[in-house]
Amino acid sequence: MLIARVQGRNPLRYQLPIGEKLPLTLGAGKAPAAWLSEPELRTFIDRSTPFTRVSGEQVTAEAPADDLRRVRGDGYALSLSERVLNVVAISAPIRRGEETLGVSGSHNELTEDDRPRVISEVRRAADAIAARCP
Repeated sequence: MLIARVQGRNPLRYQLPIGEKLPLTLGAGKAPAAWLSEPELRTFIDRSTPFTRVSGEQVTAEAPADDLRRVRGDGYALSLSERVLNVVAISAPIRRGEETLGVSGSHNELTEDDRPRVISEVRRAADAIAARCP
């Protein structure tokens, strides 16, 4: 997973301990997870739910299924306080044949008005990377 870090007045600082796995049901992981086949998606959701987001929201199987289908249709994922409280993460899939990776940007000061512009930039970056993949 590629991460594009956006700086602001309060830069995001998040460290992932070496070897720790991040769930594909939260944050940037949703962009590649959305491209699982329907049987894989069902198995994935059954194994990963229920869970609790960092915001305290309880998540059952129906929410991730709907969310991942929306991500696939829209071409990007928008995450609000899912992995880190008060952080907005926008991610887009990088499609190369049957492989899917992701590119994302996160920010704790991203306003709702800024989201369409940032979504466009993240999607453009994902498309540019995919076009350059051999």
